[in-house]
Amino acid sequence: MIEKSEEVKKRVEIENVGRIGHFYLYAKGHYKKTDLIPDIKKIYAYVYDIPEDMVNIHNVIEVLTRRVWIELHRVGNSEHEFIEWSTGCLEKNWGRFGYYEQDKDPIKAYVHRCMSYLSVSKVRDVMTLPEPSDEVLLHN
Repeated sequence: MIEKSEEVKKRVEIENVGRIGHFYLYAKGHYKKTDLIPDIKKIYAYVYDIPEDMVNIHNVIEVLTRRVWIELHRVGNSEHEFIEWSTGCLEKNWGRFGYYEQDKDPIKAYVHRCMSYLSVSKVRDVMTLPEPSDEVLLHN
């Protein structure tokens, strides 16, 4: 059996204690939104307790994709439905899903789509959300 790296162990531990809930809080409007990608990077840095300049968009996408898959799977969706959901923000679907001009960046469109899904997730059924904190979006 392959031993988990320290980074993976830390990520699992953090997710188990609910700090990951700050992504949900942001999605649900408990934080003042300024600019989606920088805001989400700040939340990632806070949740994983790393400097913000160490966070890249791939870290953010990995965590958001995992959270959406967990939520979709929890309510009975299949892997195929998850793939359909995740490819919904591709350029060919922009008009279908009503993405605004500023979201026509595929990365931003995907992050926006993830956050939109998390905003309607009934997360309280499976996780105790942390209290919103001013410290989250100020974290460096």
